[in-house]
Amino acid sequence: VELYVFEGPRIEQVIERYASLTGLPFLPPEWAFGYMISRYSYYPDTHILELLDLLRKEGFPVSAIFLDIDFMDQFKLFAWHPKRFPDPKKFLEEVHSRGVRVITIVDHSVRADQNYEVFKSGLGKYCETENGDLFVGKLWPGNCVYPDFFREDAREWWAGLVREWVEQGIDGIWLDMNEPTDFTELFRLRQACKDFQVKETPFSYVFPENVVHVLKGRRVKHGKVRNAYPYYEAMATFNGVSKARREVFILSRSGYAGIQRYAGIWTGDNTASWNQLKLQLQLVLGLSVSGVPYVGIYISGFQGRDFREIED
Repeated sequence: VELYVFEGPRIEQVIERYASLTGLPFLPPEWAFGYMISRYSYYPDTHILELLDLLRKEGFPVSAIFLDIDFMDQFKLFAWHPKRFPDPKKFLEEVHSRGVRVITIVDHSVRADQNYEVFKSGLGKYCETENGDLFVGKLWPGNCVYPDFFREDAREWWAGLVREWVEQGIDGIWLDMNEPTDFTELFRLRQACKDFQVKETPFSYVFPENVVHVLKGRRVKHGKVRNAYPYYEAMATFNGVSKARREVFILSRSGYAGIQRYAGIWTGDNTASWNQLKLQLQLVLGLSVSGVPYVGIYISGFQGRDFREIED
C-alpha cells in the first residue's frame, strides 16, 4: 500500500498538490460550457435538425448535441446507421451551419464479427481469460470483445480509430459504460432465475473474475486494476482526438485518479426526482473539490418522471 498525505492547511493547497501528482486538468473548448442536450436517443438526422431549429426559435440556442447508441449501425463502433444517417457528411455540415457541435457516444464494446474491420484490426489487443482465450462478453452489439487499454499497443490502435472518426467532423467523444461494464453475468443470472422461477434478478455488470490484462508486460487479474480501466481508455481517446483537432472534448462516465487530465465526467444514470437532484449537487461539488473540475449531471434525470414531486 502506498499512502499519500497532502499537506494544507488550505483546501486550495491540498488540491494543487493532488493535481501536481495526478495531473492538471485539460482545457475544454469554450462551447463545452454552453447549453448541451442529450437523450436516449436522437434520430433520424432530419429530426435532429428540426429539433435544433425549434429550440433556437424558442430561445434555447444549443451549443452541442450528444448522439447515443442508436446512431450506430448494429451498435458497431465508428459506424453510422445507414438509414437513420444516410449521409453523415451532409448531416454534420448542417449541424455545424447552425453553430452546434456533435458529440458521439463511443463504448468500449467491439462487436465480435469477422466481417467488421474494426474487430479484425484489433485482434491481439483485446482482454483475455486466464487460459489465454479471447474474452467474448455481451453488451449492446451482442457478442463483443473489449480493448485491453492497459496495453500500450492497444491504446495506440484505439487512438488511431478515434482520430479517423473525429477527422470526419465529429467535435467530441462521449465514453460510456466504461466502468467497465459487461452483461455476461447478468445474462447468466437471468437465465438461472428463469430456470428456478425466481421473479427478481440480482444483477451484475462487471467482468467475470477470470479476465486478465497485460500491464507493463505482466498479466494481472481484472479485479486488481478494474478501477483504472476508464483512465487508460480516456488517455487513448485523448491522444486520438488531439491528433485530429486542436480543441479536445471528452466526457466519461467513469474515471480514476488523474481522469481530469483527459476527460470531464458526469454522474451517471440518475432518476427524475428532487431527492436525486439534491444528491447530484452533492456529487458535483464533492468531485469539484477533489481535483475533478469538469463535472456534469442529467439535470432532468436520465429515466423516470416523478410528477407528484413536481406538483408538490
